[in-house]
Amino acid sequence: LTVVLGGKQAVSWPYVSLTLNVLEDFGIRFSVQALDDASAQWRQIDWRKLRKADPGKLRFLVEPGTYKARDYAVEGDWSGASYFLAAGAIGPRPVCVTGLNGNSLQGDAALLDILSAMGARVVAGPEGITVFPSLLKGIDVDMGHCPDLVPTVAAVAAHAIGTTRISNVAHLKIKESDRLAAPAEELGKAGCKVEVLDDGLVIHGTERGPQAPEAGVIFSAHNDHRMAMSVSLLGLPGLRRPGAGFTVTLDEPGCVAKSFPHFWTLWETVRNQES
Repeated sequence: LTVVLGGKQAVSWPYVSLTLNVLEDFGIRFSVQALDDASAQWRQIDWRKLRKADPGKLRFLVEPGTYKARDYAVEGDWSGASYFLAAGAIGPRPVCVTGLNGNSLQGDAALLDILSAMGARVVAGPEGITVFPSLLKGIDVDMGHCPDLVPTVAAVAAHAIGTTRISNVAHLKIKESDRLAAPAEELGKAGCKVEVLDDGLVIHGTERGPQAPEAGVIFSAHNDHRMAMSVSLLGLPGLRRPGAGFTVTLDEPGCVAKSFPHFWTLWETVRNQES
């Protein structure tokens, strides 16, 4: 079977590479080829090194075969872990997450590079991946390969000093919510200045960081599990404002059930640690 990549733009390539990885793990033979502009010939490539896919210039050749049964350990979900790793960078105490694959093909594993670029101390060891409280700074970051992280990174940027510019994520406008407009609206409730761009966000971090909203203000999850979990980061105290955390009250906390039903139970362990 030959599948040629079509359309106008391929987003979230890492999810395709994860699929190829599972095919390989269960004994299916295939090759990935790219179209060479110079010779107009297809050439085989190392798909593990591919970071983006060009429509019309990439194809997959899958040979007939039989899936082979085996024992298989499913690695942890970097998307779900992102909120806790981010909490480690923001809060006054480190957070360690176990069960993650440090060499994962998941796009959201990019969070470690993003946090490191912002100044966070990150340590990967046999016990897990630990992120330590750090004085964070704003950065420019292309998040086209890890769009699910945008609400999380936006919340972290609200705790950083300086401007963070997130780009190449125009397609976030048509996710479970508009994940450009929604973070801007919710961060604004905590006194953060955020600009919405055609393809991203600009978050202006200050020494003050997120501030407790006026009495009675309720944050909205926008019926979006990732928004609900990322907004919870706004209330954590940080190195620049010890003891200045606040309770984030959400309108739809139950929407996290889509991907992380027990999120709030685990989040309480982080909140209790912070206090």
